[in-house]
Amino acid sequence: MSGLKVCFALLSLATFAGCVAYAGPDPYEDRHRAWWAEHHREEMYERERAYHDHRGWCEDHDGDDSCQGWYHR
Repeated sequence: MSGLKVCFALLSLATFAGCVAYAGPDPYEDRHRAWWAEHHREEMYERERAYHDHRGWCEDHDGDDSCQGWYHR
């Protein structure tokens, strides 16, 4: 019976140690978060550039229907 208690204690300790080691920071999640931030930055830059290009185009084509939006007031 004592051998069973020792075995159970060792298995419990090994399980706990494994869970603690696994619960550390996830490198995949960190890489994904960094990739998403960069992707979002690039997308926002492209939108800003397209917005300014369209504003410039609207200055030359004042009567165009696409230039009547809320962002051209």
